[in-house]
Amino acid sequence: MTDVATPPAEDSKWERREISLGIGAFVFFVVGVALDGPVNFSSMTGQEVVAHFKDNKSQMFGAFVAIGMSVFCLLWFLGAMRSRLRHGGVGAERLASTFFGAGVAFAALLLAGGAAAGAPSAIYNFGFKGAELDPVAASLFRYFAYDLWALAGITASVCVAALSVAGKMTGELPRWLVRTGYVAAVVAFVSVAFPYATLALVMLWLGAVSWSGLKRHS
Repeated sequence: MTDVATPPAEDSKWERREISLGIGAFVFFVVGVALDGPVNFSSMTGQEVVAHFKDNKSQMFGAFVAIGMSVFCLLWFLGAMRSRLRHGGVGAERLASTFFGAGVAFAALLLAGGAAAGAPSAIYNFGFKGAELDPVAASLFRYFAYDLWALAGITASVCVAALSVAGKMTGELPRWLVRTGYVAAVVAFVSVAFPYATLALVMLWLGAVSWSGLKRHS
């Protein structure tokens, strides 16, 4: 009989720390959305659009930093979960790769959307002398950010669905998380209608996975 190698205690400790970052990803995401949530520019005049970016420049910069921190935590969490799931056999390893790839795409689209949303405010945050903000271009940046986050919902759907199935196969996720994961995956797929709320739900579910993993392996 071949002995199964047991990971060193130090490696297990680092893995638990990385898995705990799923909670951090959720918290930073909520902070980012709270600082700079959805705005209906279609009901504003050009002057009101410019005033919005000028008056909320600090919040927009803070939102981008918070989204950046959320993505940082999310990537570490993805790597730790992939490592844990890969030991569950060929099927689980394939699902772990799908989960990780979709998760990285999700993180990239989140970061790109956050950058696009706050880009017009850079004129005021970084003091471009003599520059004037065009309200149409500024609005287009925000709508582009909306589109990026809508696409992020599709990649998040694949990420959550793959993790749910892999978690069921390996026993890494409790039954309630597997079932709610299926629901979160379906909701995330239709995020084109309301990406801010659906992505917050996805991040909440990933945070719950993080919390469950900590309790299970503590």
